[in-house]
Amino acid sequence: MRKMNIYLFLALGFVIIFFIGLLWYSQGVVILHYHAVNNDQASEELIRVTPEDFDWQMNHLKKWGYHVVSLQQAVKYLKDGKPLPRKAVAITFDDGYEDNFGEAFPLLRKYAYPATIFMVTGQVGGQNSWDKGRVPRKKMLNWDQIKWMETNGISFQAHTVHHLNLTKIPVKQVQYEISASQDALERHLTNHVNFLAYPYGSINPDVVQIAKKEFEAAFSSSPGAAVYGNTDLFKIRRMSVKEMHSGAWGHWLFVMELRLSWLIALIEDFKISLGNISYSIQSNFNNCLMPFSLDQTLFGRVQDKRW
Repeated sequence: MRKMNIYLFLALGFVIIFFIGLLWYSQGVVILHYHAVNNDQASEELIRVTPEDFDWQMNHLKKWGYHVVSLQQAVKYLKDGKPLPRKAVAITFDDGYEDNFGEAFPLLRKYAYPATIFMVTGQVGGQNSWDKGRVPRKKMLNWDQIKWMETNGISFQAHTVHHLNLTKIPVKQVQYEISASQDALERHLTNHVNFLAYPYGSINPDVVQIAKKEFEAAFSSSPGAAVYGNTDLFKIRRMSVKEMHSGAWGHWLFVMELRLSWLIALIEDFKISLGNISYSIQSNFNNCLMPFSLDQTLFGRVQDKRW
């Protein structure tokens, strides 16, 4: 009987925590994370969606009462708590492929949705050279396309100059990649460049510190909803949308991820908390052992006549 009461108590606690999490995280914003939009049948399908699937996803947002807000509005909410409409969603693209203009842009205009493209400025008008050996070469947006899109509701923000993994290059090069990307966009466009998306979602403390000097916010590739009061402005989560979200199964997956983004964020936060607790326990354990280790070392030296 006592054992059953314990189980009931634990179950009740879980339910309470679940609904508190639901209430808290469901107030956030889901930031969709796209790359290419095309019908090419190649290995790039890892980062693309078809125009038909993209259209279905945009229509789903409209049909089910989601409110698509600009990335600026989303960050304002995350920074200051300025209220957003219920079921808020923001749309972003990384890299700046030419098909963002030819395929995604007309559909965004069809639904009157704002969006943000994080542009690799060193390849404007060029190709995705950083993807060599991973996905086929693809054309990138040129400045004329970028300027036209900017005048029609699309914001352009920084995604570095060469799309390098910022955790694997010297700090000075990180500084250049970030600031030069920002400068190039501001020279060609009319709006300020206040946001950064980390290439590959890769970050470390040095990268984050440099980003903080240049931008108001930065975006990762970690999943889950972003919630005011519980989001690091330089590690903002996004929901990746790619080839696996195609077809009937993919549409169902898109719907479930969108609806459960709050739960995904809750789980991710829980995993981070567990990691921090584990690290703290390990550190304290090592600190407790340190005096003993020193005593053993001294004892060993005393026994060693050469000391």
